[in-house]
Amino acid sequence: MHGHRVSSLYQLPKEQDGYRLPDDVRMLWLCNPNNPTGTVAGKEYMRGLIEHNPQVCFIIDQSYEFFTLCPLFSPAEAAEYSNVLLLHSMTKRYAIPGLRLGYVTGSSGLLERLRTNRMPWSVNRLAIEAGLFLLENDVPEPLDVAAYLQETARLGKALKAVGGLDVWDTQTHFMLVQFRMGKASALKEYLAGEHGILIRDASNFAGLDERFFRIATQTPEENGDLWLGDPVWLPHPVVAFGKTISFCEHRLNKGNARFLKGAVMSLVLVAGVYLLTLFLLRWAAHYSPGLLLTLQVLLIFYCLAGTTLVREVCGVFKAVDRSLEEGRKQVARIVGRDTSGLSAQEVRTAALETLAENLSDGVIAPLFWYMLLGVPGMLAYKMINTLDSMIGYRNERYRRFGCFAARLDDVAN
Repeated sequence: MHGHRVSSLYQLPKEQDGYRLPDDVRMLWLCNPNNPTGTVAGKEYMRGLIEHNPQVCFIIDQSYEFFTLCPLFSPAEAAEYSNVLLLHSMTKRYAIPGLRLGYVTGSSGLLERLRTNRMPWSVNRLAIEAGLFLLENDVPEPLDVAAYLQETARLGKALKAVGGLDVWDTQTHFMLVQFRMGKASALKEYLAGEHGILIRDASNFAGLDERFFRIATQTPEENGDLWLGDPVWLPHPVVAFGKTISFCEHRLNKGNARFLKGAVMSLVLVAGVYLLTLFLLRWAAHYSPGLLLTLQVLLIFYCLAGTTLVREVCGVFKAVDRSLEEGRKQVARIVGRDTSGLSAQEVRTAALETLAENLSDGVIAPLFWYMLLGVPGMLAYKMINTLDSMIGYRNERYRRFGCFAARLDDVAN
């Protein structure tokens, strides 16, 4: 680009390091909220970063500013700095992707320099007229961001419960997800073709590979379709559990006595799974010991999760033995926090902590119920876990209806 070297900066400097950027950086283009991770650099941190690097021109892309509750720069606040430009997206704000329309705010001096170098006819007349109309009339029904973020948390927890996925923490309505095994492109093709749902294959983002995809929160019903469909890559009992829970919730979570309805539904579903599994095993035993053994092994396999994560943790230990930087990159695949400043021991500890957290829900608890109640007990526990993932939230919709399911999951664990 006109003789300038362009490179990626994967980690921002920390406050304890004096906010200092590398000496050769002259312009920093920062997406905040970040795409595709959904993380947000807070306003106070950004002030420190800008004030400690006056030689750097900061271009802050706030295209997703209306999809987070985190405080961000307003145009007036950014204009206080002579080295800051804010990018704003009307495409995102007003859901008009075909027009590709946005605007820039900043100090008058910086905008004047930008104006003298911009391309002529950068925006067509139709887009300008549409933008003026939207600015005058604004959004008739603004997005309920708080409700969307609650649904984002529910969707993220549900995706984690499926197993085989690592879900990054987010502060906006979308999240970054990584397959431990499999390709995002295959899932994208399946969801688009079979369910009309489009996810973002994130493999072309710098630093990511074919296992990453970005998913945005929709309505609770649409989110249910996303993770409770019948993907060919995951023939799992949790799919049937989820569909059953969704069917019952839509019909019972209304009117009076919601707590009682939710409690009865949860108990009936858990008991039903236990009794149905018991019946299937006795039926299999009646026909063939081999069929019984096969069915038991298959159900145990479905109830236990963690083998892929164990392999990932082993990969972290091997990587950090080769080099610290490689170990940091490897552990970043299974944890959702900044790993750039971790020591070799901290890399190993982070991997083991993640393994311990996942083994509790995915291995230890199912094995406990297997020893107590056999394979039917494992399936009943999985139903409890799925109930909590889908309705165990303290938001307006599930506060009363899902209260019993959440408490039941606490007891089962």
